[in-house]
Amino acid sequence: MIVGGCGYHCYMCTGGASGGVGQVRAGLAALAAADVPGLPDEQVRSEVLDLLACLNQLTGVLLDRIAAFDRRHLSHADAQRASSTWLVDFGRMSKGAALRWLSVARCLDRLPALAAGARAGTVSMEQLVKVAELARHIGIDQVRDYDEILAQLSAAAGPVEVSRACERIQALVDPDGAEPDPEEDFQRREITFSQLGSMLYIRGRLDPEGAAALQAAVDALMRPPRPGDERTAAQRRADAMVDLARGALAGTGLPEVGGERPQIGLLVTPEILFGPTGQSADGDPDPSAPGAHGPTSSGAPEAGTSRAVDEASSGCPATSSVDTTGSPPDGRSEPTPAGCPHGTDACGCHGDPLTRAGVPPLPERPWLTWVGEVSPELARRLACDGTIWRLVLDPRTGLPLDVGRKVRIVPWWMRKAIRARDRTCRWPGCDVPSEWTDAHHLIPWWRGGPTTAEQIVSLCRYHHTRVHEGQWTLRMDYATGEVWVWRPDGSPYELGPSRPWISPSRQGPRSTAPPSRPT
Repeated sequence: MIVGGCGYHCYMCTGGASGGVGQVRAGLAALAAADVPGLPDEQVRSEVLDLLACLNQLTGVLLDRIAAFDRRHLSHADAQRASSTWLVDFGRMSKGAALRWLSVARCLDRLPALAAGARAGTVSMEQLVKVAELARHIGIDQVRDYDEILAQLSAAAGPVEVSRACERIQALVDPDGAEPDPEEDFQRREITFSQLGSMLYIRGRLDPEGAAALQAAVDALMRPPRPGDERTAAQRRADAMVDLARGALAGTGLPEVGGERPQIGLLVTPEILFGPTGQSADGDPDPSAPGAHGPTSSGAPEAGTSRAVDEASSGCPATSSVDTTGSPPDGRSEPTPAGCPHGTDACGCHGDPLTRAGVPPLPERPWLTWVGEVSPELARRLACDGTIWRLVLDPRTGLPLDVGRKVRIVPWWMRKAIRARDRTCRWPGCDVPSEWTDAHHLIPWWRGGPTTAEQIVSLCRYHHTRVHEGQWTLRMDYATGEVWVWRPDGSPYELGPSRPWISPSRQGPRSTAPPSRPT
């Protein structure tokens, strides 16, 4: 039976017969199986137009479901703190795309005519984004008065016309902007940080009082340019804000984070920091050498040791500070996998398909907290003004090779090792920085669980609560460092497992089956 413009018995074209999403998949499978090169030109043209209408209709149906999902707070059932994070982890969206879909869905939930047009396929996502932007500027209640008009215009015109209509509505409703409201301004304050490449982009807005305080502090550090100062005003302003932050970090006014004062942390291999000869550029010896400052045998720091810069072992056994001249640490002896450029299996690079195809892995790069990977030159410059805290990591798994003291409170020197291993919350799919996490005992202290690095994982407060109050279960595979999660009903979590931080070129194959659930 041939129904609908696309030439197949498609759910989107038939208006949703019985079978629901299953019939959508069946219709898409039929479309995907078509012999496109053999189709006549006119049929290809016709199907492109019809499929675009189907795509708009499917978008409207999806937005309707996202709005219902958000209203019912269904993300909590999957241990996701918000609908946006659920779309990122389960929908495989970027953060920007997730927020955009969620914003449009919430807008359509209050605009019935546009929502009906979206479900009918007469309104596109691009047009809906324009309306959502209008609602953000003047409020959804103001937009509702023009719901029918915008729906009719969207069905007959393109995004440009819809955008112009939104501009006209905004100019009529709010020609001079809203009257200043101090309380409303304060509630609208926000600062966002976005990492793009090696640069951090800052965007935000402050209420008048907060803006005055920030500008006064920046102006005091910015000052007029001196003779020979070729920096632009924007560059001097950026330098002043960095100086403001550095002054706060150097002072005593900031609260402690995880038992220590806030500071900049750097993870860097000995080879990058000191070179192959074991000396820094100015001739100072490697502090990991015998007699230099470093951790004691118990894992605690020696008196007077600074903690501004961290040192970790490198990923490749050929350059690792860990002894790899003999068998692997666990005593196994296995042949070198084909394609491994390191001549040993200790690095685990055989799990990387690019390495097997002959594409060598990139060198391990230093890691700066809050930023991520940075250049070796920057790492060496930062190390010039700090001393070293030595951490030794297993080159195959990224796990810290230490045994901590049996104390209930996790000391700061152990947190260093845990953060080097985790980098973020270890809940699968969660990217909260480890600096904002709690130290969770896998085996509770009251049940005899020791306070050691291998028995502690970083969990953000939301997921820490899910474990204790929500009855979710965690388990770490101590051989690989993978963290597995089980739901309260005992079923495995779909997003697991999470891994310790390790270069993608050194990652072995991900485990396909979880270990037994802890009781």
